[in-house]
Amino acid sequence: MFVWGFEPVIYDLADRPPATPYLYNVPQRAAWAREEAREALMRDLAASPPAAIVVERRDVFPSVTGDAIDSRDALGGFPALAGLIEARYERAAVIEDFEIYLGR
Repeated sequence: MFVWGFEPVIYDLADRPPATPYLYNVPQRAAWAREEAREALMRDLAASPPAAIVVERRDVFPSVTGDAIDSRDALGGFPALAGLIEARYERAAVIEDFEIYLGR
């Protein structure tokens, strides 16, 4: 499982291990480490494809990420991850602020 957002408790609630050491997406969104963290994340997801990806909406933390957009909108600036989700996953459900994608 992989959560693209700022709710690492989802791993515990789902009783599933994270597919990557990145428990939330701040390193892939913040300017100070963005490119290196994105490359590492994509390597992790390729090496251990998660059965599910959760994308969070309305998680806006400008003092942490450096912008005023949520994780869903931030996918637009991360074509590698957005492309992976589009190519290999289908949206299975939306629960409150979370879009749940399952592998095809």
